Amino acid sequence: MSYHYLKEDIGRFVGVVCAVIAYVFFTLLSPLVMGFIIDNVIKGLPLENPIMILIVSMFGGTEVFRENLWMCGALLLAVSVLTGIGMYLRGRGNAFVSENMAQRMRNDLYSHLQVLPYAYHVSARTGDLIQRCTTDVDIIRRFFARQASEIVYSVATTIIAIVILFS
Repeated sequence: MSYHYLKEDIGRFVGVVCAVIAYVFFTLLSPLVMGFIIDNVIKGLPLENPIMILIVSMFGGTEVFRENLWMCGALLLAVSVLTGIGMYLRGRGNAFVSENMAQRMRNDLYSHLQVLPYAYHVSARTGDLIQRCTTDVDIIRRFFARQASEIVYSVATTIIAIVILFS
């Protein structure tokens, strides 16, 4: 049933999932970058982490960072900015998808209530109808606004952290 209301925004929901994964990646990359700067650039220890080897090789190697310390600051700034962009896109996408879903649900509920026979409305309790149209829809909206991306966040954090730890 939820997919029926989500299918119009499935592209945005996939975008939210990608933003969450990017947010997690850059959040977990930040300590690696700081460790690289302290251990490999300042202390001169050899670079062993394959993820950092890949990133550093794109910029010309550890020696380039040692000769241009401003690049270390720029790398930290870039990781922080990309983390912030991922967090912003996650929040914005969550809000958009969940509000659109709730709007479609409320419209469907309203349309359904309009076609019900008069006898139903006479026998139905008004409080129950209001409860279904407001609170229940809001619970589903809040789930997609918060918990859906939190599930993706938890799984992505676990997977990316395991990859980083074993690298």
